[in-house]
Amino acid sequence: MNIFMEKKQSVERIRKFVEKFFKKADVDVDSVSVKSSEQEEMVTIDVQSEKSAQILIGQNGENLRAFQYIIRLLIRKNLQEDAHFPFLVDINGYRKQKDQSLFELIDQTVKEVKQEKKIAFLPPMNAYDRRLVHLHLVSEEGVMTESVGEGEDRKVVIKPR
Repeated sequence: MNIFMEKKQSVERIRKFVEKFFKKADVDVDSVSVKSSEQEEMVTIDVQSEKSAQILIGQNGENLRAFQYIIRLLIRKNLQEDAHFPFLVDINGYRKQKDQSLFELIDQTVKEVKQEKKIAFLPPMNAYDRRLVHLHLVSEEGVMTESVGEGEDRKVVIKPR
């Protein structure tokens, strides 16, 4: 079996697992669809729900991150063949919109750092968002990034090179 077919089968198993998870959790989920992300070789399981989206996402995406964590643990336990397959759970495109806003903030901050030749601190972020910042700027000329702080106060510093 080739890699493309294996990936396709993994995506389908994960999609079905997530769909079953939300049905067993008795959450009114209208439909579940899977999309491949172009930016990173990442699969997004996009849960669409008109009625339950706010509850599923939670304040600042906290519930969504918790669902992601729980689903990942359950997949490791129940679908060993897909245990290390990279995927994200998104609800009504929330994560996609949030990531886009973060990229806009990063690009604006990089512009300022380059113009003013001064260090800039981004607001405190979770590990996923900090990773996005570092990956987004890894090949950006003239700046470098570093994470500083502890716990919930951990943030990314963008420095002129």
